[in-house]
Amino acid sequence: MPTLHCLGLSWKNIMIENKAFWGLIGVVVGFFLNVAHSYIMKRFHICQLKRALRDECRSLLTQIPQLIAIFKQCTDNLSKGRVLPGTAVHSLSTVYRSTISEIYPYLSLKERNLLHVVYERLRVGDEILENYVSILSRELQENLINDPIQGWIIRMKEQVESYGIITNLLKSYLRLEPIDVFNIDNQRLFN
Repeated sequence: MPTLHCLGLSWKNIMIENKAFWGLIGVVVGFFLNVAHSYIMKRFHICQLKRALRDECRSLLTQIPQLIAIFKQCTDNLSKGRVLPGTAVHSLSTVYRSTISEIYPYLSLKERNLLHVVYERLRVGDEILENYVSILSRELQENLINDPIQGWIIRMKEQVESYGIITNLLKSYLRLEPIDVFNIDNQRLFN
């Protein structure tokens, strides 16, 4: 077997002649280290956002009983012929609104659907509390609807039921077993 000396080569010559090769290897390794670092940081960021969303969902579970109490108080007042505003802090949705577009690809289809239903139902409840007094006052003035108070009592009771549904959905999401709200498991989405 020929040695390097027999071929007229030395390690010094090989290293000098291959500086460009080693420089290229350094660039490639640096590139892949940068890509790996960026990937790891992105995944870490997504995990932080998902954790924040889960924390918001836990907070919602503690806020829902307060919202139910407000709706029941409004219903009781309406039953007695009194129209009192149901002032309340809006449902928590800061994290959801600010992160959903970024974490959307990292959520399962069931999780995305469940969160959409939860936050839309919460939005509807917020709008009812915010607007029912002015809408009901207008309905009473215009006298176009037979017994608008009874209609609002029904809406309020339906929203209380909706909060029960939201509670179950949030609990399933937090258990990492999201309820299939749109029954996607039993549907053929594509032919």
